[in-house]
Amino acid sequence: MFVKKHNWKLENHKKIHKEILDIELDISQKYIDSLLDKVTIDFNNKKDDVLNNLDNQIKLLTSQIEKKLSI
Repeated sequence: MFVKKHNWKLENHKKIHKEILDIELDISQKYIDSLLDKVTIDFNNKKDDVLNNLDNQIKLLTSQIEKKLSI
């Protein structure tokens, strides 16, 4: 009888710990997904800024080259 009760308690504790672990894992996954989304959005914004700046610099250089060639 004692062994059965002890086994039941042990199994119950395992179940509770597994449920807690699953909840913590779910919370962690949501946090990581959110962080990844934010980083991706930030990266894309910075990439767009860099490309726009590069485009402006290329236009400026092109204009300067065209002026020098026309002399």
